[in-house]
Amino acid sequence: MTWTDLGFTDDLPAASLSIASDDTLLVGVSGDVTATGVYSYDGSGWTNLGGNPAGELVTSVLIHPDNDALLFATTAAAPGGVGTNALWKSTDSGNSWTKITDGLEDAMNLDTLTAQTTTSPITLYVAGQDIGLNGMVYKSSDGGETWGEYYEGLKQESFYAMFFDGLIAGNDRGVYDIKSRAKLRLTKKNQKNVLVSLRDAATAKKLEHKTITVYRKKSGQWIKIDAVRTNSKGKATVQVNVAKGTKLKATWKPAGSDRREYTKATSKILRFGGV
Repeated sequence: MTWTDLGFTDDLPAASLSIASDDTLLVGVSGDVTATGVYSYDGSGWTNLGGNPAGELVTSVLIHPDNDALLFATTAAAPGGVGTNALWKSTDSGNSWTKITDGLEDAMNLDTLTAQTTTSPITLYVAGQDIGLNGMVYKSSDGGETWGEYYEGLKQESFYAMFFDGLIAGNDRGVYDIKSRAKLRLTKKNQKNVLVSLRDAATAKKLEHKTITVYRKKSGQWIKIDAVRTNSKGKATVQVNVAKGTKLKATWKPAGSDRREYTKATSKILRFGGV
């Protein structure tokens, strides 16, 4: 195995890499306040993309897997308050950038990004810390426009790497496989109909076309009474004749590609009067 020096500008510290479909290489620079920004390499030379986050400590950079013009980058504040804790998005190959804040208002030290390409739009994950320096992972189901809390650590921890094959994350405490949770809910409509709803617990994304199994408790045992499929709004209706004291619950067991993203979900028990 041999290595080739690509002659990166002034030997700046390359904190992250991402490669476009035409083999253009993007590098995020994060060393000190004199070494900042995002650079591109076309095989012959390096170019600073300019604009924000050109003056920022760039901790990670990501090119959209299906659109080379769509870029994401995370930046961190240096000691002394120089720089910004932020997530940035560019839709024009890095000529201009927009700071994304929805759901990330309290996020700090964002330092790694990854994409899940099995969804449309793609699902994005970004890791960092909260104001107490506890480890955090945030998730976006709408291509990076809005974010929700996906993982909240109970201790101070820093994330260094993530990729999606199921979400695999590496931090200063080890390597972890972290699954998404889904929120499954049963709601009484009337004495003969129960509404089922299924959403992503972090982003509230409506989980459509998923098979939900509904159970009724009888003689101390949970008996399957129906299996329904959620519609485009992540909802389904179960027809069931109930009496006072009837207890129902539902489960969703992810199948196919969903098994890489989600863990099994179980609703709270729905009671119809009585004990």
